[in-house]
Amino acid sequence: TRRAAELRPENIAEGDEALHISAMARLRDAGAIFAVQPEVTVVHGVVHLRGQVRSEAERDAARVAVECVAGIEGIEDHLVIIPLT
Repeated sequence: TRRAAELRPENIAEGDEALHISAMARLRDAGAIFAVQPEVTVVHGVVHLRGQVRSEAERDAARVAVECVAGIEGIEDHLVIIPLT
């Protein structure tokens, strides 16, 4: 058997898929901020955020959450602000 120090974690995802998983986890961690969690797609390292938010502050929170994901090439914000009435 191999010693624990020789074992390496198995990659469960790579590339855009890994970035998608990481971005979704960051948004989920900030979930209390959003009425509805934004949709996320990743194409060639660029994170695309889609959906509806209630304010500019909510939009900013979504961007800040995914900006911290290591390895992203950029963020495209397609979020639409629908204020509460």
